[in-house]
Amino acid sequence: MKKFIPTLSSLFVLAAFTLSCGSPSSAAHIKSANEPHLSTRGPWFEGWYARVTDLGGGRSLAVIAASNLVQGQEYKTGDAVPGYIGVLYSEGNGQPTRSWTFYPQKTAIRVNGQVVTQNPNIFNAGDQDFEWTAEGYGSYSSKGLSIDVPGELKLNFSFEESKSWELNQTGGLPLGPEGYLAVLPVPLHWYVSSLSSKSHYHIETFGDHAIDIEGDGLAHLEKNWGKVFPKAWNWMQGLSVADNAQFVLGGGKVGLGPVELTAWLAGYRSPTENWTLRFSDLGTRIETQQDPCQGHFRLKASRPGLEVVIDAKADQNTFGPVAVPTHEGFKSDYGAESFSARLEVKTYRFGLRGKYLSDERIFQNAALEFGAESYCPQLSR
Repeated sequence: MKKFIPTLSSLFVLAAFTLSCGSPSSAAHIKSANEPHLSTRGPWFEGWYARVTDLGGGRSLAVIAASNLVQGQEYKTGDAVPGYIGVLYSEGNGQPTRSWTFYPQKTAIRVNGQVVTQNPNIFNAGDQDFEWTAEGYGSYSSKGLSIDVPGELKLNFSFEESKSWELNQTGGLPLGPEGYLAVLPVPLHWYVSSLSSKSHYHIETFGDHAIDIEGDGLAHLEKNWGKVFPKAWNWMQGLSVADNAQFVLGGGKVGLGPVELTAWLAGYRSPTENWTLRFSDLGTRIETQQDPCQGHFRLKASRPGLEVVIDAKADQNTFGPVAVPTHEGFKSDYGAESFSARLEVKTYRFGLRGKYLSDERIFQNAALEFGAESYCPQLSR
């Protein structure tokens, strides 16, 4: 069991350390955090993730598209850099997650058709179109993605109108899961650009167990960027097609030089409840339990007026491998993800008569991921 009680002093230590690091994410534009950032020297990575859940509620498809600079590698404007493409597919309901992994040697990122020369401007209120391309493999953009690997697979997603993280609760500034932490120059950032976007998908695979499937679904869209990835992490995400409810959680053990934090961020939106949970909020207490080899994760969190219990479980035979960014590039089979998880969310509030259950929801065929030191090799067998 892990337990972390944040204090103001721990946050000031974190801020002071990361400011001294001079992370290139320091100018991250909180309105346009989904846009590409600039780095001139590795280690550095930036990647986008899209998971589409079919409107039928069972089938899931996901794509990870990323670029990276290894330790000490320098970038000059216009250079092509190595990258990673991960594709995951499952019919859910206990079915295994199939995984495809590709390592394009030449990736590039453009904003409005131009190479990236600076980080997004924090004072710029408008989002701009971007496109990540991998020579010989395809592209990922703000409007959709197209992956074509001859003899392996073809995959297309479209992204339409979206549901933002904030729902206009923070003065119109979509800070994402990090909230006020988004403006700090920490060496790792997480941003959710949409909890639910209408999407049309088409996947065709070749060889053994070939498929050719097309349909409509809802997409969860997010990204990570920075210098380091957590030493150990868990991630999970679920949405309900029927009643407009979404949940996502990410976190784990983050090593920041002399400072090591256990940090968790989560958000839940439903017709009944709307809360965001951050490890750094004063008065917040978080406890976790997990058994990666059994595909089980549990989190209990509390802050004044709110208590949350999250329980996620997936059969170990339903996981597919994913690669993980390191200082030496993406490392294969260092994480695993299932699209057949059972994810239970319970929210408790406090009234005149004490604590009461305000909302309870089970997301079937949710996503559940274990990575790095939280990863169990049995999950990818």
